[in-house]
Amino acid sequence: SPLVKRETRGHVEPLTTIPSRRLALSAGFDFDTEAGEPFLVESAKPGVPEDGRASLLVQFDHSPTEADRNALTASGFVPVAYVPDNAILVRADLGDRDLARTLPGVVWSGDYHPQYRVSPAVAPEGSSGSETLMVLFFPDADFGPAMNRLRGLGAQILDSSDNGINKVARVRQAAGGALEVARL
Repeated sequence: SPLVKRETRGHVEPLTTIPSRRLALSAGFDFDTEAGEPFLVESAKPGVPEDGRASLLVQFDHSPTEADRNALTASGFVPVAYVPDNAILVRADLGDRDLARTLPGVVWSGDYHPQYRVSPAVAPEGSSGSETLMVLFFPDADFGPAMNRLRGLGAQILDSSDNGINKVARVRQAAGGALEVARL
């Protein structure tokens, strides 16, 4: 991201850009992709998704532009969201995982692990009791079957909504089972 800017009559241009290889994920993970991903317990790694789609983080050597998003889309990826620093969360067919690394400006891509998706405030594995979770599904999720998979995990659906933009469910489930939900 630009660190120093020069402003001339309303125009702002970066003077110095230092590419960041850091990823800051909302679940509290913050790591340098050049040094590698943080250690994850085996249960936090993705399995083979039922829908055949992978969730990936694709990091660029610059702040991603509309042209970068278009290149991802043209290559079969579905951009979902920006992730600091310089990354885009995408959905892709399992067989296209490594294709992202061949795109111009891409410096790293890797799985969006289930553990990256779970808030640190959620009960850890092995906890007792129950907890209420808000589950946000990917835009390409088939909502009906996704809700059935939640029920199959023993979750009680308290409320759900698919407004054409967001697919969300509020569920009650056994505490400590959030990683299973995050795998959906």
